[in-house]
Amino acid sequence: DWLCVGDSMDVTVSLCNPGDNVLPQQTPVSFYLGDPQTTPATWLGALPIGFDLPPDSCRTATFRVPRVENQWIFV
Repeated sequence: DWLCVGDSMDVTVSLCNPGDNVLPQQTPVSFYLGDPQTTPATWLGALPIGFDLPPDSCRTATFRVPRVENQWIFV
């Protein structure tokens, strides 16, 4: 999900940890202009998840990123 907020966007995603260890709150989440798996996408930056994510769990997180007009942002 996303919501425009002035010159920014609030992007809400589901983060999952299928591993055996806690993902610490400083684990970065990267944002790209374009799909980095299929194109030479532009890296927009990274933000920390902001909370510890226990093993075998999921949690919703919202990140505020600069708004991009008429383009797909990949997380």
